[in-house]
Amino acid sequence: MGHAVDDLAVVVRWARHAPALGSAGAQVLRDVPALSSAYRDAVAPVVRRVIGGPDERAAMETALHAMSIKIGLMMLGYARLTGSPLDLRLASLAGAATRLYDDIIDATPTPRLDERLSSLFAPYSAHDVRGFGTQEQGRDRDRDRDRDRDRDRERGLGQRGPGREGGRGQDPEGERGPGWGRERGGRVVGGVPGVRGFAAWTEQEVLLAELCDRIAGWIPGTLERSAAVLALNELHGYQRLSRRQLDPGISPETLVKVTCAKGAYANLVLCALVRPGLDREERWLAMAFGEAYQAIDDYMDHDQDVRNGVTTLVTLDRLSLDAICRRFVVLRPRLAARYGPAATQRYYGLIHLLVLKAAASRRAPVLGRVGRRLARASPLLTTMTRGPDAVPPARAAGGGAV
Repeated sequence: MGHAVDDLAVVVRWARHAPALGSAGAQVLRDVPALSSAYRDAVAPVVRRVIGGPDERAAMETALHAMSIKIGLMMLGYARLTGSPLDLRLASLAGAATRLYDDIIDATPTPRLDERLSSLFAPYSAHDVRGFGTQEQGRDRDRDRDRDRDRDRERGLGQRGPGREGGRGQDPEGERGPGWGRERGGRVVGGVPGVRGFAAWTEQEVLLAELCDRIAGWIPGTLERSAAVLALNELHGYQRLSRRQLDPGISPETLVKVTCAKGAYANLVLCALVRPGLDREERWLAMAFGEAYQAIDDYMDHDQDVRNGVTTLVTLDRLSLDAICRRFVVLRPRLAARYGPAATQRYYGLIHLLVLKAAASRRAPVLGRVGRRLARASPLLTTMTRGPDAVPPARAAGGGAV
């Protein structure tokens, strides 16, 4: 009870640092329907084509829809902060891929998976992409590649195989049907442009490769030099290290290193998708805010992490909501110096909504349970709940099955 009272006091104190809370809430009300529509356009057709079982498909849709809206709201907030254009379909793809990637990592704690995903995220070959400078040109590149592949298929060329042109993943019309490209024995050929024969072993991994393929089509310029691609590879390295969080003997120092870096690079990926030409100060800010966002996630997921045997600074009682909010307060002047006081105030209204959601989820779990039920009928309420896992997580040894 004492911690709940402390956190309530933190939320009240934090309100004076986010006077734009009301306008941020009104903006969310406008953005959620648009993001939900973008999900239906960009992500849902891929899920329906790749995931075969109706129950599995419905569960996947629920999980990815919720996260595409949440991540999309933060990406939209960053786009408005920086004055950058953002297509909502890209935001939906990024949110869905983020959820699926995190859940695949959590569900399969094996080095073999890590190595296969490393091949999926490997730096892209320069000859596999053309250097376009805008998102619109990136979409043109995507359509051109689909048209060329269809033409090759009609001629009997481009048969799917490791590292072959026909194996890359765009299939906008869904003519290949569920599970296209899979071969017996678990080997899947296909994946992302520039990746030589990524081998997926599950439908979830095929879906992740498809989503990454579509995101790649939105990235301007040469992909091997893209800040988003480089940050993604760094993120994957720290995600591999995060498996140590299943060890109850992990040191606080290692936890700080892993969780801060994981949050920093995850946010850098998303910010670089919104604003490909990040300068040094912008990269620093993206990573600093990413650390704080990871801390908020760990705070909100405390109970689930305890059940699954995952150690975080929050489960060790070494990180409080007060400390997280103070970090946001410290970062505000530097953000305002870069983007201006007015834009920063609007952005902090969105962050205050995130803090409120985290506190309610952690300290009033009954509201979270009610919200999850209602969220099935309302995309808006998905923003106020954690949402289901796309893939059930693994537990530490002795924790039992999820």
